[in-house]
Amino acid sequence: MSKNGHLTAAELTYVQFGITLRNDIAARYLRMVADAARDGVRVSIVSSHLGAGGYRSESVQLDMRARPSLYDITPGILPGLPSEHGDGTCADIATGLAWVKEHQDEYAVSFPVAGDPNHARFTTTTTAGTGTEIEDDDMNEDDRELLRRAVKASEENAFTLGQIKPIVDELHSGKGPVHAKLDVISWALSDKTAGLRTIVSGLIAKLGK
Repeated sequence: MSKNGHLTAAELTYVQFGITLRNDIAARYLRMVADAARDGVRVSIVSSHLGAGGYRSESVQLDMRARPSLYDITPGILPGLPSEHGDGTCADIATGLAWVKEHQDEYAVSFPVAGDPNHARFTTTTTAGTGTEIEDDDMNEDDRELLRRAVKASEENAFTLGQIKPIVDELHSGKGPVHAKLDVISWALSDKTAGLRTIVSGLIAKLGK
């Protein structure tokens, strides 16, 4: 199986105009579409630029990072690299969302993925590879390492609006995992015996030796 973002034409099946998924995932997705149609529901994938709603090659993912406005991405927020879409196992659902959510267990699909209301992840025991190596014959190893570090930094700070909104909502409501984490942080700051103060004091003591 090819690595993330480098699947070959033989590993991909068209499921919608301009949109492909990995062969085994495509078969499952098309079965889901047919079953939904029998219920009078149209399930489809977002018709994004260059078919980015389904499988994304590494070049498409990089283009999304360089020209987000073409893909309706919030300005200043970069898509991750590598992407789950690069495995050909994910699709951004455009229509039939409620039906997919209701029947997701029948097709081994996680939908929606937290923070992304359209993202459907089809579970699988095999992957299309892990990690992303950016190869360029004109780059020396130092330049390539700098690029890897830049990509990693952007990944760690890349959040979609869909990921941010639930966090803000939890903060406003005073409920949910975010608030629980804030409670833990508050405890760590205030507890003199087992909290953050002890950890920081210990670290300072070690550094001073």
